[in-house]
Amino acid sequence: KMVFWLIPPTPQNLELYEDWVLSGKQGDIFLGDKARDCQRIELKQGYTFMIPSGWIHAVYTPEDTLVFGGNFLHSFNIPMQLNIYNIEDRTRVPAKFRYPFYYEMCWYVLERYLYCLTNTSHLTPEFQKHSLGVGECTHTHNDLYFSVSHLSSRFNLCFCPSLSGLTRDSSENKLNGHVKNGTSEENKDRDDDEEGKEEERESKVKMEESDEDVSPTLGATKLGVRVNLTPLELEGLWNLLGKLEELPAHKKCVPAGIRNAPALLHDIRALLEDHRNDDPKLSYTGKPIVKWPKRPAVPRPARAATSLSALRRRRVRCKRCAACQREECGECNFCRDMRRFGGPGRMKKGCMMRQCLAPGLPNSAVCVLCGEGQGKQELADASPSSTTLMECSNCAQIAHPDCIKVPGEGRINKDLPSCWECPKCYQDKDGSSSEVSHHFFFGMGNICSLTKVKRTVNFQLIKAAVTPRPAPPGQIYTQRKNLARPPLRNHAPDPARSDRHTHIRGSNIHTGGSHEDERRTRPGRPERTNNGASSSRVPPLHLPLSALHDGERELANGGSEPGCEREVWVSVFRYLTRAELCVCMAVCKNWYKWSLDKRLWMRINLTVSKAISPQALSGIIKRQPVALDLSWTSISKKQLTWLVNRLPGLKDLMLSGCSWSSISALSSTSCPLLRTLDLRWADGVKDGQIRDLLNPPGCDNRSQLRNMQSFRLAGLEISDSTLRLVIRHMPLLTRLDLSHCGGLTDQSINLLTAVGSSTRNTLTELNLGGCSKLTDACLWYLRRLSCLSLLDLRECKGVSRKACEAFISELSVNTLYCLSEDKLIQRIS
Repeated sequence: KMVFWLIPPTPQNLELYEDWVLSGKQGDIFLGDKARDCQRIELKQGYTFMIPSGWIHAVYTPEDTLVFGGNFLHSFNIPMQLNIYNIEDRTRVPAKFRYPFYYEMCWYVLERYLYCLTNTSHLTPEFQKHSLGVGECTHTHNDLYFSVSHLSSRFNLCFCPSLSGLTRDSSENKLNGHVKNGTSEENKDRDDDEEGKEEERESKVKMEESDEDVSPTLGATKLGVRVNLTPLELEGLWNLLGKLEELPAHKKCVPAGIRNAPALLHDIRALLEDHRNDDPKLSYTGKPIVKWPKRPAVPRPARAATSLSALRRRRVRCKRCAACQREECGECNFCRDMRRFGGPGRMKKGCMMRQCLAPGLPNSAVCVLCGEGQGKQELADASPSSTTLMECSNCAQIAHPDCIKVPGEGRINKDLPSCWECPKCYQDKDGSSSEVSHHFFFGMGNICSLTKVKRTVNFQLIKAAVTPRPAPPGQIYTQRKNLARPPLRNHAPDPARSDRHTHIRGSNIHTGGSHEDERRTRPGRPERTNNGASSSRVPPLHLPLSALHDGERELANGGSEPGCEREVWVSVFRYLTRAELCVCMAVCKNWYKWSLDKRLWMRINLTVSKAISPQALSGIIKRQPVALDLSWTSISKKQLTWLVNRLPGLKDLMLSGCSWSSISALSSTSCPLLRTLDLRWADGVKDGQIRDLLNPPGCDNRSQLRNMQSFRLAGLEISDSTLRLVIRHMPLLTRLDLSHCGGLTDQSINLLTAVGSSTRNTLTELNLGGCSKLTDACLWYLRRLSCLSLLDLRECKGVSRKACEAFISELSVNTLYCLSEDKLIQRIS
């Protein structure tokens, strides 16, 4: 929904608008109240609204509205457009709110009229190719500039087309589809005066056009056809010509596509002189004079053939292997992309550690021959393997083995369920008679997807020679420490396929035992070659890249991220400050990932920032801290809820100085089991709010804060009811901060240390400083705490130093205590 106020562009209103803009009082004075005529129009959903050129308008949107709008030029109100452009100059309208390249468009308007009427072009050859259709044209040109309407309550000037489609009963009052100004009597008088000159002018034009040797092109007027311009076009083109001529040289803004600007002005002046006396009746044809040439048809590219991967069926998890039963690691690229770990969620892939090792065909897969699925009725003498759906790794055909009538046998892939080489594809291959056991090796945690099977069905085998070959002279073999991985399988070499193996430079992997075994069984030092490099007795095995494990693949690629290198750099990063660590994150992609290691971000402190941005929240989730300090920040409940749902390993949370509206996010069932919670001086937290935090959520009978070891409630208005909840739901509490809680009394201390309370035997640190209602009697109750190591009674006016000294003397029978400061009691041994 939108509301428009429209003011007609009369000279008085335009002057009033200009004074109003320059006065700087647009916010105090409504221009519609000062104008003589003002019309209010309300637009609703689905409306299309066209404003004539120059009309002053204001826009108000009472509701959020998505509007598409823009300005474009036309030939029937050029004087008004020029006047509005001058007003924009005088009122210093920013360039981003004005029609772009206005004077450049004026030059192209004159050139286009000249070409369409005389077949004379002043464009450069390059622009003729792309604009006039000379030669092949693959680019499109658009002279319409669209922009989103600025929805505000201030008045703006708008270049918009005249209202089209308005007609009268008499056909002589139409100007190329637009309304003509003037009456029929005036037109009749003017026609009578010019009737005698028409025939002479037409014959003159025909003679001139016959002398010109110009071949007509698309978009130009046919030779020998007289075209009459409407009065509005003539007036506008004369004004346009005069404006461009009077502009200084540095403001003419001649576009790059105009070859000779003075010649263009000369030719257009001659054209307008020739059309000065055009008959308005003949100009009302309803057909546009200026139009774009027809574009040549561009052939569409041929559609690519359907790839083999599109024919395959997406495999599903087996739900039985170790990878399917494993939890997300939270550290791989896919886990960091997941929304639950704070990522954007763009990759849409599962954890690398949970990629199924033996994915099977879905239940919806059916045989292409019989149309039945896995539930096909088995014959009494049929083996289960003959009725199982099998997918060919070459042609991607899914069928039952007994449904295929091609003679011969197929070859079953033992490493991927329901995968084989059908008899047709297997028999077409050369060397099929050789008895070789083929195996596919997939990295630990890699999914055996059909795409990977397609790459490995070429049978680039991993073969280790049983008999070691002599090392070629001069070849250097780099010895690498073997990573922990399953042993490679050794097979006899296949002479027919040995030349098809892909060798990877820099990924030399030894066969046999571990590195320690080699050192123990090696009889002596390796021989030195001519270039001084040592060569191993057993030559390394070159493996195809598709067969390498994850760690080995990284070594083959140049060691971009081996595991040992990550640990080394993380140990170095531990010595850096947070600012230096952020600088290191901008070095490269690997450093960025290693700098996000959660061991480097065990504690994150955001107390210096008042507002928490979404980028900061996402950064916290990526780092998965153990301790998070949000004290005295203006974090909202929605933000804190989003955080605690995605920080399962969070143990220490500091929210001192925050409001209850945000702290209430901890009442949800998704709150992690915190170890430390700091609510000191929180706003709006009282007994009722503490009850909401400690009571078990939902139908659970255990509190979300049952693992609490340190609870800080300094400066809160709490009473004995809060202490009862603490005793009931925090059996592991060791440190309790109740300083400056004015509602606590001696009876509160009695309740905290009573027989049967968990805090009597677990509390080691108790802060009661600033509690004005406590007296010396509370020390008698505090003697019950068996594990007390720190007691703070500073600023307790009712507790005397003499009573504290007597308390220390009574406790020092088995353990030594001291009074380090005024009323601060600490255990020494």
